[in-house]
Amino acid sequence: MWLVFTSVFLLLSAIRLLDFVVLPKRSKSKKGHLFTLFTITPPIMYYVSILMLTYRPIFALLVALVTYSVIVVLNNAKFKAVKEPLVYSDFQLFREVIKHPHLYVKYIGAAKLLVIFAFTIAAVTASLYYEKALIDRNTAADFIPTFAFFGVTIGMIYAIVKGPFKNEFRRILLSFGPSADVKENVTQLGLVVCLIFYFFLSGVDKIEPSKPKKKNREARTVLKPGETSIFHKSLSSKRTLPDVVAIQAESFFDYRNMQPNLKASILKNYDKAKQGSTYFGRLTVPAWGAYTMRTEFAFLSGLSEDVLGHHKFNPYLQLGQDPFWTIAHNMKSLGYKTICIHPFASTFFNRRKVFPNLGFDHFIDMTDFSKDDQFGPYIGDVALGNKIIETLKLENDPVFIFAITMENHGAWPLDRFAKTDIELPPKENWPLGCYSFSHYLTHMRNTDQMIGNLTQYLSSSSDDSLLCFYGDHMPNLQNVFNKTGYTDTKTDYFIWKNNNRRNIAFDTSVETLGRLILDASLNDRTDSQSETHKQVATGS
Repeated sequence: MWLVFTSVFLLLSAIRLLDFVVLPKRSKSKKGHLFTLFTITPPIMYYVSILMLTYRPIFALLVALVTYSVIVVLNNAKFKAVKEPLVYSDFQLFREVIKHPHLYVKYIGAAKLLVIFAFTIAAVTASLYYEKALIDRNTAADFIPTFAFFGVTIGMIYAIVKGPFKNEFRRILLSFGPSADVKENVTQLGLVVCLIFYFFLSGVDKIEPSKPKKKNREARTVLKPGETSIFHKSLSSKRTLPDVVAIQAESFFDYRNMQPNLKASILKNYDKAKQGSTYFGRLTVPAWGAYTMRTEFAFLSGLSEDVLGHHKFNPYLQLGQDPFWTIAHNMKSLGYKTICIHPFASTFFNRRKVFPNLGFDHFIDMTDFSKDDQFGPYIGDVALGNKIIETLKLENDPVFIFAITMENHGAWPLDRFAKTDIELPPKENWPLGCYSFSHYLTHMRNTDQMIGNLTQYLSSSSDDSLLCFYGDHMPNLQNVFNKTGYTDTKTDYFIWKNNNRRNIAFDTSVETLGRLILDASLNDRTDSQSETHKQVATGS
């Protein structure tokens, strides 16, 4: 028994030491003293669980230490990369790390992962080989204490997560003041406590997936054959609705905001599109360096981080599992066919199942592209633009296309183009002296070409058309930003029309773009349908 208590003491001591290297650093707030019980309970419960499975106290100690060390390494790597500590929803990404390691390993550090893996294998193997179990279990009755322990533990967890004590337990947790500001919470509560708090509080927000309402026979609108929208009577033809293309560009921002003397011609088509845009400007987004799905959901749902609360870390985790009203649903009610195009695996972030719930009729993923469409590690932006044009040509009725680019996804290592014929400029010609930024600008040229191809095609169309283009988050180019001292987290956007009357510089946030798209689509028109659409948009 002394070995068990000694192991627990060593575990808590080691965790206390590791706590000094956790990022961000703990503050000396008085709140920290309130969480002594919460701080020691999780590692002790985890240790006891391993002990009850194996009856090997040293083995349980090593497993607990390795687990905590991995959490700290992942947390610090994430904080350095995207300025945010680890949150409970990040553990849902382990499947993505296994399936797409190239998206994550370079940020974590392959050397760190190899050292931890090697130490884990060596320590666990040695412990199992040399350490004898405290109690030999030779009959079924010998396993009763283990089953009883896990039965009680699982029952308690269920009772406070989904059972009768759920609301009371959350009320107790909320009395200690945790918020959805994960950086502040980690500095005050500690990493493990913060992870556990966020897990238990994940469903406390007021936002809920939309549920079908009961039918009201008196208020029901009966559509005639051929009608697809309640607005059909107000519009002389479905074709009077403009085609709408919204592109969320991976890691896009106007780099000239950071350094005005950088080469401007790379974004010549972007500049030209802004000149013909109804709206354009800087864009506040809910992510930095990663977490594309946060910006996606903000754009589609029109909901801000403040409203989403704890859902903001990964909105798809819960809110995407059932039908949830978005701009895609809104466009469908107007008579649009809704299509999402993302040139990557449809299983990534479970988009294959999430996007139908968000209102999309059809999802086009990387299987619809060829190997020749690749530029660097991913499907190129020019190929994506061509796919958008191809999709528009195939549709006779108005279409709403939401496209998510992939070409300029980080990281941008020195060997990014090693398997291609693209050559890196000489070191003296690297912009800002950074090869990563040179790679980034190479991709930006293709992004700009995609913009030029799309605006040229839509301009030649006799139908009214709109292109919304915006960056999902800043690129993860820490070396570049450290060198220039650039700290702005905003990206850039424009809402371009082939027929428009207005040109307004308007800084805004991503969750407002849907409303601006509807305004530009239905109100900012030069054709004879502008007044009719204005009546539809205002409900008059």
